Formats: sequence, structure tokens, C-alpha cells
Amino acid sequence: MVARATKRPIRSKSVVEGLVKRAMERETDNVIDDGSLQVHEILPLEWLQQHTGEAFRVLDAEIAADYYDEYWLAGGRGSLKSSYVGTKIVHSIMNDGANGIQSNALVIRKVGNTLLDSVYAQCVWSIFQLGAGSYWQFRKAPLELIYRPTNQKIMFRGLDDPSKIRSIKLRRGHIGYLWFE
Repeated sequence: MVARATKRPIRSKSVVEGLVKRAMERETDNVIDDGSLQVHEILPLEWLQQHTGEAFRVLDAEIAADYYDEYWLAGGRGSLKSSYVGTKIVHSIMNDGANGIQSNALVIRKVGNTLLDSVYAQCVWSIFQLGAGSYWQFRKAPLELIYRPTNQKIMFRGLDDPSKIRSIKLRRGHIGYLWFE
């Protein structure tokens, strides 16, 4: 796997809070208005592939071709696994929304109290990388990200209380993406 020294994971809660605050203040012009719903103009798949580590370009092509139903990614720290998966899920949620598909995502870690500083921060980072910060709502209780134009969600749960995962009810759509970190 390829590691880049310039990318460091966001570890501090104050950094995450700063990103969320910036999202609330930021305005962009990439809006398509279909009369009833505003949808963020999705960056093309080529952009995502250009900004993805070399090791994930084949994987990205396989996902786009619906080659497999699930993927197990191996690699050490700094291998860009979380950066790729976080960006892919955020991009896919927005793309599905633009195509009328009400998919949602569930992100799971072994311990729930590490979600904010790890996978949640990674998804927030991805949202800003895609230039879509003003189109997302950032919630801490419950920990979730909501794509405002379509109300699709990325939900974050820990496995330290499995009963919380069993009781997830979505108001609309289905869980189309599941990320075990």
C-alpha cells in the first residue's frame, strides 16, 4: 500500500469541532435545483480516482463494476485504507442521492468511544475534500452525518453494545454501505 507523509489523521476533538464549525459557515455554488430538492453537484469518479492512492485504483474500478459484494482491505497504519473508504462512502452517498437512491451507511468500530476521533473525523475530512461541507449536517448525539438534500445518513456505532445496532430504524431508504473499521 502507498503511504503519503503529507496526510495525517485528525486526532484532536478541537480539530473535528473546527471542521464542523467551518461546514456550518461555508457557502458553495455547486447546487443543482430540480425545483423541489437541492443536490450537490457530484465530483466525477475520475476526480476520486486521481485523488486516491495508487493501491486503491484497481479496487475502485472493481467497485464501480460491481465486481464483488464485499471487500476486506489489508495494510498497516498509513496505508490510506480509512481515507479511501471514508471518501468512497461519502461520494457514493451523494451520488446515490443525485440518482434518487436512498442509501445510507453504517460505520462500526469495536469500541464506541473512539468513533469521533477516528472514522467520524475521517468522513468529515472527506466531505471537505469533496467540497461539500455546506451540504452536510454534523451531529454528535447521535453520532451521524446527514446529507441535507436527501436526508441520507452515515451512522457511527460501537460494538461495545451490540443491542444498539440491532435497533437501528431508518425513516427512509436502506443501509447500502457498511464499514467495519
